[in-house]
Amino acid sequence: IHSIVNVNWSGLGAVDLGFNYDPCENCNDNLDAEYPELFTLSQNYPNPFNPITNIDFKVAENGFVELKVYDIQGKYVNTLVENYKSSGSYSIRWDARNYMNQKVPSGIYIYQIKVRNVSVSKKMVLLR
Repeated sequence: IHSIVNVNWSGLGAVDLGFNYDPCENCNDNLDAEYPELFTLSQNYPNPFNPITNIDFKVAENGFVELKVYDIQGKYVNTLVENYKSSGSYSIRWDARNYMNQKVPSGIYIYQIKVRNVSVSKKMVLLR
């Protein structure tokens, strides 16, 4: 991958992104992977789903967490988490309903977690 020497990784607003590096054995200063330490967002399960899915995430530090769902066109669908979370592991269930408690149609949806100024998105498929 990349060879790293004395680099300070920071994100928007100089927020330390806190990367861990797994060294590549016998690779002469190359890296196997880079992982953010702020949080982890897992793939939802089951996927595809009907009508309920689980979304797991881990937060490394106490802080404000947002987990939102969007349709494939980027339109807001629902907020699953929007509050302060202590460090730890969490599991959220989504029942395929929008913010008005109406069932959403079959399709591809994007769920996005935001912790501090860092966000990660994954896609999921609803089959009714």
